[in-house]
Amino acid sequence: MTATSVADSLTFRRYASLAVVLILGGALWASLTVVEAWKSNGEPSFPLDDIWIHLQFARNLHDFGSFSYFRGAMATAGSTSPLYTFILASGMFLTSDHLVLCAVLGILSYALAGYFLFLLAYKLFGDAPWFSLAAVLLFMLEPRLRWGAQSGMETLLFVAGVLASLWAFASSRRTALGFILATLLWVRPEAMVLIGVFAAAEALAVILSLASDERHGVASTASEFWSRVRLPLAFIALSFLGYALFNYRLSGSPFPNTLAAKIAYYGVGSQEYLSKVAAYLAGGHFLIVAPLAVAGCVKALADLVGRRGVSMVPLVLWGTALVVMYGMKLPYLYQQGRYLMPVLPILLLLALAGLHVLTGLLFGRLALSRPTVRSTIVAGTVVLVISVHSVVRGAEIDRDYVDSCRYITERHVATGRWLHDHTPEDAVVATHDIGAIAYYSGRKVVDVQGVVTPSAVRVLSDLDSLKSFLVASGVSHLAVMRLWYDVVNVSPLFASRHEPPEVMEVFAFDSARLHFVTRAVSDATQAGLDNLARGNVALAGPILEWAVQVDPLSSRAQFGLALARRAVGQRGRAEEALLRAIALQPDLWSAQVVLAQLEIEGGRVDEGIQRLEWVIGQHPDYTIAYRLLAETYAETKGDSLRAQEVRDQYRRNAGKGELF
Repeated sequence: MTATSVADSLTFRRYASLAVVLILGGALWASLTVVEAWKSNGEPSFPLDDIWIHLQFARNLHDFGSFSYFRGAMATAGSTSPLYTFILASGMFLTSDHLVLCAVLGILSYALAGYFLFLLAYKLFGDAPWFSLAAVLLFMLEPRLRWGAQSGMETLLFVAGVLASLWAFASSRRTALGFILATLLWVRPEAMVLIGVFAAAEALAVILSLASDERHGVASTASEFWSRVRLPLAFIALSFLGYALFNYRLSGSPFPNTLAAKIAYYGVGSQEYLSKVAAYLAGGHFLIVAPLAVAGCVKALADLVGRRGVSMVPLVLWGTALVVMYGMKLPYLYQQGRYLMPVLPILLLLALAGLHVLTGLLFGRLALSRPTVRSTIVAGTVVLVISVHSVVRGAEIDRDYVDSCRYITERHVATGRWLHDHTPEDAVVATHDIGAIAYYSGRKVVDVQGVVTPSAVRVLSDLDSLKSFLVASGVSHLAVMRLWYDVVNVSPLFASRHEPPEVMEVFAFDSARLHFVTRAVSDATQAGLDNLARGNVALAGPILEWAVQVDPLSSRAQFGLALARRAVGQRGRAEEALLRAIALQPDLWSAQVVLAQLEIEGGRVDEGIQRLEWVIGQHPDYTIAYRLLAETYAETKGDSLRAQEVRDQYRRNAGKGELF
């Protein structure tokens, strides 16, 4: 070994040691935030429901040896990341604390991704190795990537694989590249896009290497290309064959159910998608990163045109391809943009490449030459500014992480536990959020989004077909968020402790009475009720009239219309709407009480009393009915003795003290 190679090795080890310190610091920050969230919420939790989907598959795989979502049920390709599920199942042999297992795997993946980023950056930045440390620093401080690690999902494992493959390509390690890509396919299906990116980059590399030699024709170029890709392609082909057979055997498709389900539900996207993506990739603390990344893209293009290599080309192609693919197939940005998180480290690397070039040009040096003191100070200052912004934004996202964990716990986890405690073991629960509900309830679930129930995908856009599908599936209970599915004409058996529509409700599935309301009618009904609450009766009335005209089978819309009519003195028409609401839903107690009020106000006192006593008999702790009944006896009938009996009855049945 020469003196130069020894010096280079020592330099690498020194920088690698510093990178490890930065990585450990970032992993510690992520761990402390997880612990704080779990302490704040009183128990372990995660900020999204999907992690329990992996856990449910992994637990059944561990306990029963079946890749199914319910013990004894048919196996299904409902996991986006089969490899991550297998890893979780293996980890269950080591610990029964499944949530801790997910957190550890997420943060370990985060650290692994950070190290592969260092290796890639060290390879890319040549004689400016401190840029590799800057890359690690910015990566570990990037709050959205830290959130991804804390989510317990496979996101950072995929990011680590992407960075490892980019490093293998830049290092001309073709065997390693093939193995990484073959493995990555089992982590997330987006690996197919990455495989295409490397195929294009290899083709460009061959073209560049042969362009200067006119003796090489098309045949020689093709031969050179094949020699580069045949071994990686063999790994990838075998892996894809196994992956496709695995999914096809389970669900009749070469890809997981989740792919079709997500595209079916979110594929329409939103008109704001492009603006949201722009804000995600170039807003906030990335205001500095984005323009520098553009300069990095120019640098990659200049290297390509100048035949100086294609090491940075896959970064540009991958970042662009992923954004375009999601724009075409799944134009929806949510949960800290976790589907686009693999783009973030690419932007950071391109930004550092752009910064390297710009500072070199600023001080009259060629790009990627040894930096001067002044260029290092300027570049270091820019990195420091980005870091400070990342820390500030990170504090906000950490608070959001704690709140999101609480959100999932109080809705999804609480609902799953309620179902476990209050439903028979053979209950079949239909829901759109299948993770924590299935994991904690132990009940068989029918996934109305199609993730583990592929046949549901075809009925997503038709509520009548959905209802028929639930009947055919033998559903006994329905657990839904009103934001997703608005259910009327039946009263919930359980509701999470939040104001509508941010409430998870459980219903007995009564196919003869239960009715799904379209989003347009649901939004209109809620708008009408909100306007009534604010006293905007003139605005509320027409909105509710429209809702009832479009969907006369909604008890909630009929009740809202009755309140609007009553507010403008139309008692008779209000009573008509109330009777329709009650015919649709006899246990709509608020409608029963308002109708009793109208009956009493209209001189039909005995009818009103009879209705109130019936309500109390059916719903012994309904305070409003007791209060109105006591007032009617005392003030309208002049029977203070009976009024006191009602108050005493309230204390016995409801146990809530005095009835005022």
